[in-house]
Amino acid sequence: MPPPGDLSAVLAQLRERYLASSGNTVAAFSQLGEQLQLNPTAPEVVEALRRELHRVHGTAGSYGFHEASRLAGALEPVAIRWAADPGLDRDRRAAIVRQFVRALGASFAAEGSSPQTGSDGKVEHRLLLVELPEGVAVPLVSEAMHRGYHVEQVTSQGVGAVFEATPPTIVIAGAHITLAVPEGVPVLLLRGANGVVAAQPTSARLLEASTDPREILLMAESLATRTGLVGVTLLVIDDDPAMSALLRALCERQGMFVETREHAQDIQATLEEVRPALLLLDIGLPGVNGLVVTRELKGDERYRELPIMLVSGATDVDTRTAAFVAGADDFQSKPVVAEELLRRIERLLETARQRQLTRGIHPGSGLLLPQRADRAFDAALSRAASVADPMSLAIVRPLEPPDGVRRSALWHRELRLLAATLGAEGVLAGFRDETAAMFLFPMSAADAVHRLGPYAEASRMDLVPWATGVADLLAGADPDASRLAQLAEEAWLAARDAGAAARRWDPSDAGVAPDVVVVEDDAALADLLTFALAARGLTWIRYSTGPEALDAMRGMLVRGRSPLVLLDVDLPGLDGFSLFERLRVERPGVFRVVFISVHATEADQLRAIRAGALDYLAKPLSLRVLMAKVIGWRARSGT
Repeated sequence: MPPPGDLSAVLAQLRERYLASSGNTVAAFSQLGEQLQLNPTAPEVVEALRRELHRVHGTAGSYGFHEASRLAGALEPVAIRWAADPGLDRDRRAAIVRQFVRALGASFAAEGSSPQTGSDGKVEHRLLLVELPEGVAVPLVSEAMHRGYHVEQVTSQGVGAVFEATPPTIVIAGAHITLAVPEGVPVLLLRGANGVVAAQPTSARLLEASTDPREILLMAESLATRTGLVGVTLLVIDDDPAMSALLRALCERQGMFVETREHAQDIQATLEEVRPALLLLDIGLPGVNGLVVTRELKGDERYRELPIMLVSGATDVDTRTAAFVAGADDFQSKPVVAEELLRRIERLLETARQRQLTRGIHPGSGLLLPQRADRAFDAALSRAASVADPMSLAIVRPLEPPDGVRRSALWHRELRLLAATLGAEGVLAGFRDETAAMFLFPMSAADAVHRLGPYAEASRMDLVPWATGVADLLAGADPDASRLAQLAEEAWLAARDAGAAARRWDPSDAGVAPDVVVVEDDAALADLLTFALAARGLTWIRYSTGPEALDAMRGMLVRGRSPLVLLDVDLPGLDGFSLFERLRVERPGVFRVVFISVHATEADQLRAIRAGALDYLAKPLSLRVLMAKVIGWRARSGT
């Protein structure tokens, strides 16, 4: 038997040899992804993928590449399900494998460097799944990898090793296990049909395992992207000016909006005006006691879920007990300790935030999240159509995408106040995408424009100016919120291009060009591109074949600006180069074209650039890089 030193040297040599061969492993998966792009259901390709995943899962960890082993282990059950169900993830398989290839390559490249950083220097979004049933884990893996996550799957015994090597961005675990994770890492627990929930971290959030994978990830993302106190509106009611000034200074330094009042008279009118996310209320107010105000608000359906923190210089047990009996969510004694107060405020807001998310409500604005909004709008439109009531749908979107946390918070606050004002008139409000809001009015589009126009005009003086487009539910038309929103988007584009604050849709707006035209036959990649565009507040339209895109762009209305076209080369019916040539002849100078292709030879790139293309990007794409380029192109063109 060799001496221990010799054995260690041999093992290190074997590990280096395995690392040297990892390039071939990554290339093999890349080839399988290309083959799935051509034929997603080819049984021999799916089986080869399963075998290769099984091999890496079992072997990589043996050589010390545990992350690579976990990555392959997460995707292996997915490949097994693909083999059993040819239709499962059919249009997303190639994109999922491409994302796996990127993650696997990054895991090998990260040896000796920060495991939290990808090969391009960007922070990786890492999702750790812990002891989830296969029926829950497989669709989650597919959805998460489709969204660009770096996904690993472990048992509860392997969690510690993951945190030592590669701390995840999000943890999703079965609620039946006891989980120990470092403080600050967001944890989402999925409860199975048996309802068993073990002891868990106090910060963990609970969902049913039967929840749609997209909603699970939406909740997980919301936990991972918390912005703390920035943009939150706090209402302080205290008769001591010095205390109000102190609280304003403390909270505004955290990026909060603070409104102060000296008394609680007309408290309901004040709440309707301010629409706070949290009420900080002194107990010893003149005229009316803070305990009485709290009791009344908690008994009112409209304010029952408003977090209330009572403040008092009295710290005796009776005062504290009376505060909670009245319905207060927390109690803060005077004198105030800044760090303690801020922690209490953040905890109350986070509790309220999670309560809203589980009900499909956006915490920052109070609007319905897109999926719930679509259902609510369709139901309301169907009821209106059945009795021939007038209805119209408005799109409210910023003129420029809000950049940064501060402007996003201002935008959400604007929507919150707008929804509160219009809600009293029976107007439904919800998000259409990550930026744009929809408002469903029980009135004609002309009346809705009259109602919204003054607010849109006034916004021109704010940091986030916006415009609105409104479309009518026409008599006899299908009560489809998605179609109505599309018409309202066209009216919004026409309003923006004309410099108008509000516009009612008419047939002349049909076919108005969006900010970006996506021509891509890979449905999974197109979904990623359009998701990223919507997240930046950009309008888009997508086509999957060359002839379809050419016919549409021939008739698009382009008013004084040049839409960006993200154009795939390998398109059904008419390739990208041919489509570009036709556009140059038929609509010269109208569109700015960026080619996207797996074929990135020098000859292809030179051909595109010499023909007048803006750029030529190779697949697989970095969405972060692409979106940075898109913003740069738009800034340089002044659109």
